[in-house]
Amino acid sequence: MKTFTKILLSSLTLCLGACDAGDGVDFSDGEVAFRPFSSGIKLNTSFILTLEVPEFHMKGVQHKGAQLDAVCLDPKATDTKYPVCLFADKGEVWVEKGMVRGQKGQSHYEAEKFINSRWLTKLDYDKNGVLDSSIELRITDYKPYVSPSGYDVFDYYWVYDPATAGGLITKYVEKQAGLVPMCEPDGGDPTQVGSILLEHTSLNTDMATTDGKVHFMPDVTHLACHSSAVAKPTSWGYPMTMVQDQMGGPEKARRGYESIIRAVRLDACNNGYSFTQPGEQVAVDDVFGVNREGDPSLKLEGIVSLKKGWVCIGDDLRNGKTFADIEAKCPGMVTHCDDLGASHWSDVSADLMTQLP
Repeated sequence: MKTFTKILLSSLTLCLGACDAGDGVDFSDGEVAFRPFSSGIKLNTSFILTLEVPEFHMKGVQHKGAQLDAVCLDPKATDTKYPVCLFADKGEVWVEKGMVRGQKGQSHYEAEKFINSRWLTKLDYDKNGVLDSSIELRITDYKPYVSPSGYDVFDYYWVYDPATAGGLITKYVEKQAGLVPMCEPDGGDPTQVGSILLEHTSLNTDMATTDGKVHFMPDVTHLACHSSAVAKPTSWGYPMTMVQDQMGGPEKARRGYESIIRAVRLDACNNGYSFTQPGEQVAVDDVFGVNREGDPSLKLEGIVSLKKGWVCIGDDLRNGKTFADIEAKCPGMVTHCDDLGASHWSDVSADLMTQLP
C-alpha cells in the first residue's frame, strides 16, 4: 500500500490543460510546479448565448432545456456523396469512454469522422418546459491525447451556428456572427476552448443550488469545457476512466470524480460551496503515482479521499482562507488535519494531498 509519507520525497510537474502526447514536457524530480486553476470555481462554462447547455440525452430525450435530434456527418469525413445522419432516438449515436461513436447499418463511425459534424438540436430558450428554438451545433475539431495517468482522453471543440437558429432564439442571436465557441476560454486564451465528454454523467451546475454531487445517469453526456471545474480532474491526470478503475465500477466512479472536483474547487465542506477563486495556485500529490509534488517544505492545505471528499483541512488555504473560515461556514463538519494523528498518513482512504507555497 502506498502512503503519503513515501511519495513526499519526489515531485512531478502538473499538466492542468489538455496535454498532447508529443508535447515533450520534461517531468523531473526536485521541482514543484504551481499552476493556476483557470476559472476553477465554475462547474460549467458551456453556453449557447445565455442558455447553459452542459448536457445532452443521447437517446433524443428532452433534458435540461435541450434535445438532440440527429448528428449529420460531413461527407468529406465519410467519403459519401451525401451527409450520413445518425438519429438520437434510434440509438445511432452515443459516447463511450469519452469518445463520440455512431453506427448506421453496418457502418461504424468514431474519432475524426465527427469533425465538422452538425448536431441538430432543439432548445427551451425561455426555460418554461417547452422546446421553442432550434440551432445547429458543430464539432470543429477533435484531438486525442494521453493523460499523465496513461489513459486516453479526447478533446472536442464545440461551436454553435447562429445562421441556423430558428424560433424564439432568433430574437437574441446575430445571424451574421459566424461560428461561436460554446466553451469559455481556458485561462483567458481564446484558442483554448476544448472540452471532454463524460458519458452517463449528470450534475447540477447551478451555483446557487448545487450540492456538487456527480450522478450516474444512463445515456446522458456531460460536455465539460476545460475552463470548467468538471473537466479539471481530467486535466490534473484523473480522467473518469482512470477513476472508474480505481473505484471498481461506473456508478462509484462518479463519487470519486466528484471528490476530485471538490479538491479543484476547494469545496472544503463537501457541500458544493467553493472557497477558491480563478488563478489560485496549488501543488497536488496522490497515491496513484500520477502527481508527485509532495514537499515537506510546503504548507499542507488538506487531504482528499475519493470515497469521502475532503478528509481534513490544514491552517492555510487558497484565496487567503484559513481553517477558521471553513469551520465558520460548516461548523462541526470539517476536521483539522493535526487532529487526525500520524496514523492518518497511512490511511488507505487518503488519496490526494494539496499543498501551497
